[in-house]
Order: sequence, then C-alpha cells, then structure tokens
Amino acid sequence: MDGVFDSDNHAVLQRFPHLHTVTVDSHSDVHKNPSGRFAYRDVFNSLPANVLRLEIMCAHGPDLKIMEMVRTRCPKIEALRLGRCTMFNRSTPCPFWLGFPLEHDAYMASDGTDQYAHSAAQEIASLSQLKHLRLGVYLVSSTAVLAHRAYHLRKEPAPALINWQQALIDSAEHQDTSRPPEAAQLVDFYYRTQAMDANFGPDSCSFCRDAFYNQSKDFERGASTVMKTIVPSLETVEWMDWFSPSHLGISRYEVKPPEDVAHS
Repeated sequence: MDGVFDSDNHAVLQRFPHLHTVTVDSHSDVHKNPSGRFAYRDVFNSLPANVLRLEIMCAHGPDLKIMEMVRTRCPKIEALRLGRCTMFNRSTPCPFWLGFPLEHDAYMASDGTDQYAHSAAQEIASLSQLKHLRLGVYLVSSTAVLAHRAYHLRKEPAPALINWQQALIDSAEHQDTSRPPEAAQLVDFYYRTQAMDANFGPDSCSFCRDAFYNQSKDFERGASTVMKTIVPSLETVEWMDWFSPSHLGISRYEVKPPEDVAHS
C-alpha cells in the first residue's frame, strides 16, 4: 500500500474493514507550510475498527495524536508500536532534523520519565484489550550521544554538563578556533559517526555503562510499572535501547500486576 496516503486519501484504510494488522511509515507527517515553517500533519485520519495490531514507523509528530485515534477508532487493539524518526534509523538527516538539530531530546531523555509514562498511559487507559506496547523513545540522557562519541571513544569520561559546541571542539571535529561550531557540524557529527556503533552493547563502553546503564534500566522499569498500573491489560512494555547494536534494539519488560510488583 505504498503511496496510498495523500491529501485525498487520508481515510483510505477505512476501505479495508477486515484489516487486523497495519504498519504505516509516517515519515511524511511533517511538511513546510507556505511560510516556510515545519508543521505536523496527519498521514492518515482513520483506522478500521477491527485493527488488532498497529505499528507506526519513523514519525516526527507526537505519539498522543496516534494514541487518540487508536482510542477512538480501535477499541479492540492488542498491540501498539510507536516508532520515531531518529538519528539512528536513518543514514542521512531528513529535512526535519536538518531544521531542528538541537531537538533530539524529543526521543532521548532521562528527566520526568515516570511523568511521561503516566501521561502516555492516560491516553490509552480505555484500551482494555491492549497487551503489548512499544514507545519509540530512549529513557537515557539526551547527552549520551555526545558523551560517547566526543569523549568515551577517546577513553575519557564526559563532563557532568555537556555543551554541544564544546563537545565538538574537544572531539577535534571542529578545527577553526576563531569561531564556535555551527549546528550543521553537529548534524554531520551525529550522522557521520553512526557506523562505529554497529556492534554496541552493554559492555562495549565502560564509560557509558557507568554513566547511564543502571539509571536507564531503572527508568525503564519504573515507567513500565506506571503504565501497567494505568493500563492493567498490558503484558509487555518496550522502549528503545541505547545499549544495543546501532542503538536500534529494544528493552522489553514483562509487566506484573501492581500487587505483584509491590511484593516482589
């Protein structure tokens, strides 16, 4: 069904009322409006009521929009997987990330993880048959990429507070000392150095492990428990995993009932 979504076909999925499984590449969910600014748009605006499994790939827009549609259109859904366009799953930056090179914390963050989980879970609390949920975010510090590539690869611990311009200077990516690095250099740094992490894992970088591993796993477990509390039907919750090959792997949690968690 490639290419079926355009300005005249946002509701095309309704023509297939017996669809049970849908996968949508939502990379076109942003566009430049007449003023030249990026704006979000709906790739599709309807889903068949019988959908049981929905996967969204490469989205830029907020998950809450998809959750709202699923909540109102697909009451019997059992599996929901929400994926983002990230610096890890594209070999070159798309126009959106060229325009917002400092906003990758939209999918990488370690602040307010329980609050995020609570807010997301509230959006899907009415989905009484939802068993499997994947959220395309990394519950790890948004500076993990700079810490690893600018410092850890040189066998140095990263500073507690990381400034991206200083990180590029420290990594020798910026040679012109007469002026600070520009955002375009940060984009190049993010995307050009991806190949070096192809075999990344929990034991690949002792600095990353010491700085982020236990904290990230604690955040994932805590956020998964929050979601289970609000959506009792959940059996698994998945997050994107920094500690995986090319940072494209999944952290999966088998969530217990709240009373079991309390006594475990």
